Amino acid sequence: MAVGAAADVRGLVLVSGYYYPTARADVAFSAPVAIPVLRYTVSPMSGRLLLKRSVKTMFAPAPMPANFFDVIPREMLLRPVQIRAVAEDATFMIPAAAKLCSRYSDLKMPVSIFAGADDKIVDPEANSVRLHGAVPPSTLVVTPGAGHMVHYAMAGNHRSDCSDDYRPESAVQGWRHPHPRHFF
Repeated sequence: MAVGAAADVRGLVLVSGYYYPTARADVAFSAPVAIPVLRYTVSPMSGRLLLKRSVKTMFAPAPMPANFFDVIPREMLLRPVQIRAVAEDATFMIPAAAKLCSRYSDLKMPVSIFAGADDKIVDPEANSVRLHGAVPPSTLVVTPGAGHMVHYAMAGNHRSDCSDDYRPESAVQGWRHPHPRHFF
């Protein structure tokens, strides 16, 4: 959208993104999910067994929040329609990145790029740092000790609770999340 309809986009905030085509193991693992019978039978069961481990990997090296599955129920993540969406996303992300990466230097609006220094899902050096070099009006924040879920680590650094009075002073000035309890 920012490349094709730049006049409609005033700025970008990009978090833990995948911007350049690279080989990804999750694409190979997602391919069988395209078969509907697996998506409705085997995938939800195997997903239930692997879900906590997968989420811990996304947060690593930071700990997974103790209440994560209270806020995001397992059942929502393991619905066949969600499994299909994740598989499609994994399948199309490489060609999409390949198609877009030559256009990143066309971005003229402010771009803020955030990444976890220890992200094991998307390599920050090969993606966020590289994108920062390709987009002159960008800023880059790489958070030490944070993984793919860098937004959790950053939110935790700027507030001590989820009170209704929360105002992200370090974020865009004047912006207030409409549902502060669901910000992270």
